[in-house]
Amino acid sequence: MTRSTYFAHPFHGTLRPGRTSQLPVVEATFVFADVVGSTALSGRLGERGAYSVIRRFCSLVRDLCERSGGEALELRGDGALLAFPGSPCAALEAACELQRACAREGEIEVRIGIHGGTALRLERGYFGRALTLAARLSDAAEPGEILVSDSVLRNAGVTSRPARGATLGAARVLHMKGFDEPVQAHPLEWHPLATAAWRRFVMLPVSNRHTASIS
Repeated sequence: MTRSTYFAHPFHGTLRPGRTSQLPVVEATFVFADVVGSTALSGRLGERGAYSVIRRFCSLVRDLCERSGGEALELRGDGALLAFPGSPCAALEAACELQRACAREGEIEVRIGIHGGTALRLERGYFGRALTLAARLSDAAEPGEILVSDSVLRNAGVTSRPARGATLGAARVLHMKGFDEPVQAHPLEWHPLATAAWRRFVMLPVSNRHTASIS
């Protein structure tokens, strides 16, 4: 078997020809975070300064995944793709916390898109239109904003309070490249939460959060 006879990708793992029918189809919620002005960081801060900022961003994402039960599928200097195979509520909480963490850093600003649905589960990642739509929503978001599709909100059973310290903005109808039907999405308006109780809450494993209180 030569190297050219199979497909390898750092996030897809190794997949031999003819094996796609064996890949499981799963439900997951995807969070795509794009670092605003990542290319301009080097010009503004110099190479060392820009690298330091990107390292802090990657560290924030890794720490967040460990606490929230998410998977970091792609982690690059200009953004990150996270997956949440369980409840979409964890994805909404994680997106808000990532925005808060970046705001505290001061040098990092991100735009985030969230969408969920079925996807092929690969060896070390996922494949499907749900990931693409999460990325499209990220592109449509303003700096510092989170855009979440209506389907995620429905699956999470959300009406007005999508996550702790967050509210829903007015619905937007968006026309996305590659998608025939318009997509309805809401901005997830996150708010800073600096209380000691909140800091204790975000350090808890997701499985313990339903019994915790931040009041």
